[in-house]
Amino acid sequence: MSRLCSVFGILLAVAVSAGACGSAAGAGAPVRSSISILRQGEVFLVDAVLIAPVSSREAWAVLTDFDHMSAFVPGMNESRVLRRSGNRLTVLQKGVVRLGFLGFDFESLRDVELEPEEVVRSRNIGGNLRRLDSLTRFHPSAGGALISYHVEIVPDFWMPGFIAEYLIRSEIQDQFEAVVNEMLRRRAPR
Repeated sequence: MSRLCSVFGILLAVAVSAGACGSAAGAGAPVRSSISILRQGEVFLVDAVLIAPVSSREAWAVLTDFDHMSAFVPGMNESRVLRRSGNRLTVLQKGVVRLGFLGFDFESLRDVELEPEEVVRSRNIGGNLRRLDSLTRFHPSAGGALISYHVEIVPDFWMPGFIAEYLIRSEIQDQFEAVVNEMLRRRAPR
């Protein structure tokens, strides 16, 4: 299940469809988000949007800080850039996703392409998912940074759709809250 939920690849970008709206508490600031999940055969298509009360530049800095994500993303035990060549990175992330008392390990090795302060493209090239491709876009908006996230996931196991959808939605909401809290923490005067 954690393989399915290592959605962070991250996090992390969204072209919104209808979905559940949430409010994450980011140091008291309201955070608006929407997540839509569609299953087409074995592929889960996730579209999410987050409006974070920070600038696009501040959002970008947190969501591309792969070497420090394990410090602020729940369940992520390791996150590091293995290779960097210009705007292309190879990123390794490991962690555990919890469902009640059960824990599921995940590992993701991704090829990441950056278009500074605008787009993060990510493609899974190793780990325990058959496919994890994501596209994150950053847009300025009146309420802060609008972050749109689209991810396509093919797990290497079967599970009922309603359970998978619950896990994906829960994981993304938790990650949205954590990254917004980190954005606000970094913005706070020292």
